[in-house]
Amino acid sequence: MSLKYLVNCFTILSAQSVTLDDAMDLFQYLKKCIPVLQVEETDQRGRPRFFNVFAYDFYKHGAVRNLEQWSGLQSSDIFHRLKDMSLVLKAIRRVLEELGPADDAVVRAFQVLSDTFTANFNKAYHIRKY
Repeated sequence: MSLKYLVNCFTILSAQSVTLDDAMDLFQYLKKCIPVLQVEETDQRGRPRFFNVFAYDFYKHGAVRNLEQWSGLQSSDIFHRLKDMSLVLKAIRRVLEELGPADDAVVRAFQVLSDTFTANFNKAYHIRKY
């Protein structure tokens, strides 16, 4: 793992200012930082388990218990993966807000996505903002 990789991931995840030439640069940076589980496993019926949908399921339902039962992950792993996803969404939001106009549909969509995911996370783990 190179120092450049660590600096770039740290910069993006900490929502610092990033100089990007185009959207492809943003995609390449974020692709290295987004948490993905590379697991090939099946359920009781032999169907493949798709662990990478954990963030989407949480976004839609906000239920941590369901994720624990379905994925077989420990609650602490789920907490950290959801927290990482929340930080990634905030970083994408921040970069898009800096790059695009405030009334852009994509910028607005990531604002809503980030706010909703963070609100679900805070509610599920009883985190209060003061």
